[in-house]
Amino acid sequence: MSDDKKGEPSWLPARERDVLQAAEKNDVDALARLSALPGGFGSDAMRRRAWYALLGIEPPGLYEKTPKSEECIEHPDEHQVLLDTRRSFVTFPKHLPAEKKKAMQTDLQRAIVTVLRRHPRLRYFQGFHDIVTVLYLTLLDAVPVPTEATPHDEAQWDALLRCAEAVSLCRVRDGMGAGLEPMMGLLKILRRVLRLTDPQLYEISATISPVPTLPFFALSWILTLFSHDVDGLEPIQRIFDYLVARNPIAAIYLAVAVSWASRSLRRS
Repeated sequence: MSDDKKGEPSWLPARERDVLQAAEKNDVDALARLSALPGGFGSDAMRRRAWYALLGIEPPGLYEKTPKSEECIEHPDEHQVLLDTRRSFVTFPKHLPAEKKKAMQTDLQRAIVTVLRRHPRLRYFQGFHDIVTVLYLTLLDAVPVPTEATPHDEAQWDALLRCAEAVSLCRVRDGMGAGLEPMMGLLKILRRVLRLTDPQLYEISATISPVPTLPFFALSWILTLFSHDVDGLEPIQRIFDYLVARNPIAAIYLAVAVSWASRSLRRS
């Protein structure tokens, strides 16, 4: 479709109306349908409303903040978080001034550490910072968080933390234990689906994985919800639209679909 005079797609106003209506009603089926359309949830403003609803989070300002006392005990993985966040915001956003990038890295570290301190039995995995990066860039109006934060800034920050908690506990919990055994179980499911949908691709994948019996090429896809392997914010936002609107196992089926589509493109 053609764009309007403001440069926005002509479908956007109707999409935003539909997303807002579905989010207000907590209509998960409607949000799932909308997430699969071209453009997904549309604007960041509607994306926030949809993600809040799908992750079970009240919009900013509608709940009490978590007590600071729950965030005081240091988590053993904080040094690795620091190392990873220092390497963040390299691919996107583009052309960040050094001072702004450093402040955003500090925000990201603070968000991840807060989640880990609130849930000390979780273990950090390299790549979780990529997931939180997408949440951070999508759910906040102002990045980095202003030094003199307004009540609106603080409410959005608290909502970001709650969303990061929901993702860690309900979406990527299998990767946040003491070992990767649960992730091996997901790779086994992926292997079965791949074998059923494309036996030839299954055979090829077995030859390129470090462990021939498991499709390790897709590990980072399902571990980080594709956020580690996509080098632009908009595409990964669209992937998140699709994934958060579905059962967590959808990441497996999407990984198989991506593998199959990539192979089909190479054939053409």
